[in-house]
Amino acid sequence: MNIILMGFRCTGKTAAGRRLAESLGFSFTDTDELVERQTGRLIPRIVAEQGWPAFRAAERAAIRELAGADRSVIALGGGVVCDP
Repeated sequence: MNIILMGFRCTGKTAAGRRLAESLGFSFTDTDELVERQTGRLIPRIVAEQGWPAFRAAERAAIRELAGADRSVIALGGGVVCDP
């Protein structure tokens, strides 16, 4: 079982997710942080250099990677709902 947090940008999903994961003994992942680690670039830089479609593609790949997780709290980026 996983718990997925989604909502507007800068509403505390990461902070709440970290606390929730700790209290449940689950792992925690923030998809924005995962994208930045995997690409070695901050999101604003990805968007500036390659555009939003490139960032959304990296975000989709990160979410696909997390789809097999178990006992995880996952905080999605605020704009994830913009990508069908």
